[in-house]
Amino acid sequence: MKRNLYKKSTCMVMCIVLFTSCNNYISNTDYIKNSFFVEDYSMNIGDMLDNYQYFTKTEWKEFTTERGQEIVEFNGYYYQKHIIVRIQFTINKDRLEDDKGATFKVSYVGHKFLYQNDNESLYHPYLMSCIIENSEIIDFKWIENPIKYENVEL
Repeated sequence: MKRNLYKKSTCMVMCIVLFTSCNNYISNTDYIKNSFFVEDYSMNIGDMLDNYQYFTKTEWKEFTTERGQEIVEFNGYYYQKHIIVRIQFTINKDRLEDDKGATFKVSYVGHKFLYQNDNESLYHPYLMSCIIENSEIIDFKWIENPIKYENVEL
Protein backbone atom coordinates (compact mmCIF):
# COMPACT_ATOMS: atom_id res chain seq x y z
CA MET A 1 0.00 0.00 0.00
CA LYS A 2 2.76 2.44 0.94
CA ARG A 3 4.67 1.53 -2.18
CA ASN A 4 1.67 2.22 -4.41
CA LEU A 5 1.13 5.60 -2.71
CA TYR A 6 4.82 6.42 -3.19
CA LYS A 7 4.57 5.64 -6.93
CA LYS A 8 1.49 7.82 -7.30
CA SER A 9 3.03 10.76 -5.46
CA THR A 10 6.27 10.46 -7.45
CA CYS A 11 4.30 10.39 -10.70
CA MET A 12 2.27 13.43 -9.60
CA VAL A 13 5.41 15.42 -8.73
CA MET A 14 6.97 14.57 -12.11
CA CYS A 15 3.80 15.70 -13.91
CA ILE A 16 3.81 19.01 -12.00
CA VAL A 17 7.50 19.58 -12.83
CA LEU A 18 6.91 18.84 -16.52
CA PHE A 19 3.81 21.04 -16.64
CA THR A 20 5.57 23.91 -14.89
CA SER A 21 8.66 23.72 -17.09
CA CYS A 22 6.50 23.71 -20.24
CA ASN A 23 4.61 26.78 -19.05
CA ASN A 24 7.85 28.67 -18.28
CA TYR A 25 8.83 28.68 -21.96
CA ILE A 26 8.01 31.98 -23.60
CA SER A 27 7.80 32.59 -27.33
CA ASN A 28 10.66 34.29 -29.14
CA THR A 29 8.42 37.32 -29.66
CA ASP A 30 7.72 37.65 -25.93
CA TYR A 31 11.40 37.04 -25.22
CA ILE A 32 12.41 40.00 -27.43
CA LYS A 33 9.56 42.20 -26.17
CA ASN A 34 10.67 41.64 -22.55
CA SER A 35 14.37 42.29 -23.32
CA PHE A 36 16.23 45.62 -23.28
CA PHE A 37 18.42 47.52 -25.71
CA VAL A 38 21.92 48.16 -24.43
CA GLU A 39 21.41 51.86 -25.17
CA ASP A 40 18.40 52.18 -22.84
CA TYR A 41 17.52 49.98 -19.88
CA SER A 42 14.67 52.24 -18.78
CA MET A 43 12.07 50.51 -20.98
CA ASN A 44 11.85 47.04 -22.49
CA ILE A 45 11.87 46.62 -26.26
CA GLY A 46 8.18 45.74 -26.52
CA ASP A 47 7.05 48.84 -24.64
CA MET A 48 9.51 51.05 -26.50
CA LEU A 49 8.34 49.93 -29.96
CA ASP A 50 4.65 49.46 -29.22
CA ASN A 51 4.43 52.88 -27.53
CA TYR A 52 6.56 54.90 -29.97
CA GLN A 53 4.48 58.03 -30.49
CA TYR A 54 4.75 58.06 -34.31
CA PHE A 55 3.41 54.54 -34.94
CA THR A 56 -0.32 54.25 -35.57
CA LYS A 57 -0.20 50.44 -35.48
CA THR A 58 2.37 47.78 -34.59
CA GLU A 59 2.68 44.09 -35.47
CA TRP A 60 5.00 41.33 -34.29
CA LYS A 61 5.70 37.98 -35.95
CA GLU A 62 8.31 35.27 -35.74
CA PHE A 63 9.66 32.78 -38.24
CA THR A 64 12.58 30.47 -38.90
CA THR A 65 14.74 30.94 -41.99
CA GLU A 66 15.77 28.12 -44.31
CA ARG A 67 19.15 28.14 -42.54
CA GLY A 68 17.45 27.57 -39.17
CA GLN A 69 17.83 31.12 -37.81
CA GLU A 70 15.02 32.19 -35.51
CA ILE A 71 13.80 35.69 -36.39
CA VAL A 72 11.39 38.03 -34.62
CA GLU A 73 10.10 40.79 -36.88
CA PHE A 74 8.51 44.05 -35.79
CA ASN A 75 6.53 46.25 -38.18
CA GLY A 76 5.48 49.75 -37.15
CA TYR A 77 3.14 51.79 -39.33
CA TYR A 78 4.50 55.33 -39.44
CA TYR A 79 1.84 58.03 -39.16
CA GLN A 80 0.62 59.92 -42.25
CA LYS A 81 3.40 58.65 -44.51
CA HIS A 82 2.22 55.18 -45.62
CA ILE A 83 5.54 53.79 -44.47
CA ILE A 84 6.24 50.59 -42.58
CA VAL A 85 9.28 50.58 -40.29
CA ARG A 86 10.72 47.07 -40.08
CA ILE A 87 13.09 45.77 -37.40
CA GLN A 88 14.28 42.17 -37.30
CA PHE A 89 15.92 40.45 -34.35
CA THR A 90 17.94 37.24 -34.74
CA ILE A 91 17.86 34.99 -31.68
CA ASN A 92 21.08 33.16 -30.74
CA LYS A 93 20.69 29.39 -30.86
CA ASP A 94 19.07 28.20 -27.62
CA ARG A 95 19.16 31.85 -26.46
CA LEU A 96 22.77 31.42 -25.37
CA GLU A 97 24.92 34.47 -24.69
CA ASP A 98 27.60 35.38 -27.22
CA ASP A 99 31.04 36.73 -26.27
CA LYS A 100 29.46 40.15 -25.57
CA GLY A 101 26.75 38.70 -23.33
CA ALA A 102 23.95 39.19 -25.89
CA THR A 103 21.31 36.53 -26.59
CA PHE A 104 20.01 38.21 -29.76
CA LYS A 105 21.02 40.90 -32.22
CA VAL A 106 19.22 43.50 -34.29
CA SER A 107 19.80 42.05 -37.73
CA TYR A 108 17.82 44.50 -39.89
CA VAL A 109 16.44 48.03 -39.54
CA GLY A 110 14.69 49.58 -42.51
CA HIS A 111 11.51 50.89 -44.08
CA LYS A 112 9.27 50.46 -47.10
CA PHE A 113 6.13 52.04 -48.49
CA LEU A 114 2.92 50.36 -47.43
CA TYR A 115 2.19 48.69 -50.76
CA GLN A 116 5.69 47.76 -51.86
CA ASN A 117 7.06 44.24 -51.86
CA ASP A 118 9.12 43.17 -48.87
CA ASN A 119 12.25 42.93 -51.02
CA GLU A 120 11.98 46.66 -51.78
CA SER A 121 12.64 47.57 -48.15
CA LEU A 122 15.52 50.01 -47.61
CA TYR A 123 18.08 49.78 -44.81
CA HIS A 124 17.91 52.79 -42.48
CA PRO A 125 20.61 52.93 -39.78
CA TYR A 126 19.19 55.89 -37.82
CA LEU A 127 15.69 54.57 -37.18
CA MET A 128 16.64 52.89 -33.91
CA SER A 129 18.13 56.02 -32.35
CA CYS A 130 14.98 58.03 -33.23
CA ILE A 131 12.73 55.36 -31.71
CA ILE A 132 14.86 55.09 -28.57
CA GLU A 133 14.72 58.90 -28.19
CA ASN A 134 10.97 58.86 -29.08
CA SER A 135 11.67 61.54 -31.69
CA GLU A 136 10.30 61.93 -35.21
CA ILE A 137 12.09 60.16 -38.04
CA ILE A 138 12.75 62.93 -40.53
CA ASP A 139 15.22 61.43 -42.95
CA PHE A 140 13.37 58.63 -44.73
CA LYS A 141 14.99 57.76 -48.03
CA TRP A 142 12.23 58.04 -50.58
CA ILE A 143 11.88 55.08 -52.84
CA GLU A 144 11.52 55.83 -56.57
CA ASN A 145 7.96 55.73 -57.89
CA PRO A 146 6.15 54.41 -54.83
CA ILE A 147 2.56 53.40 -55.37
CA LYS A 148 0.38 56.12 -53.88
CA TYR A 149 -3.01 55.35 -52.43
CA GLU A 150 -5.41 57.95 -51.17
CA ASN A 151 -7.55 57.42 -48.09
CA VAL A 152 -5.64 54.38 -46.88
CA GLU A 153 -6.27 53.69 -43.23
CA LEU A 154 -3.15 52.76 -41.27
